[in-house]
Amino acid sequence: LFAAGRDRWFGLPHFESLRCMHLADLSQNRATTSLTPEARASARENTILHYEKALEAFENQDEQVPIHLLNNLSWYLALEDDEAKVARSLELAERARDRLSSRSENPQIYDTYSWALYRNGRVEKARREYEELLAVHEDPGFRFHFARVLNELGDHRRALAELEKALDFPSFADRQKAILLRAQIQAALR
Repeated sequence: LFAAGRDRWFGLPHFESLRCMHLADLSQNRATTSLTPEARASARENTILHYEKALEAFENQDEQVPIHLLNNLSWYLALEDDEAKVARSLELAERARDRLSSRSENPQIYDTYSWALYRNGRVEKARREYEELLAVHEDPGFRFHFARVLNELGDHRRALAELEKALDFPSFADRQKAILLRAQIQAALR
């Protein structure tokens, strides 16, 4: 009975955007918890697909697109290797950023925006954005992203310093990636 009611509710045209967002959130969870790279890649593709459908549904209904939908879709597109998807990630990140009044209001939006800049080759602008973001919000993930930007710019010593700050956080999710990047930078400096 519950499943039948849920299916009827999700089948209503004005709930299409919410249904797609729900499916994207489920796929996003699979993308971060899957054990194999293939399963994570497949879940990431599904996440993008459902977020794209949700975005289209919101826009077709002339509804305001939730800022976290713009941010999450932008993030996943920025992770792709496809140039068009990476370019689209910046457009979406700018839309999300433009709805905020300050970096402290929702710092994850500015992290995604800065990362999209980096992925689109606007590395110097990404550096400035991360400096401003980290001036108002401390986060090990942001520091790790900033270190990658600095490394790309050739500022290896500063990148190492940022990685050390990120690694000082006990609950840092990308710890293994940061340790690997630190080793690569240290080897390059020898």
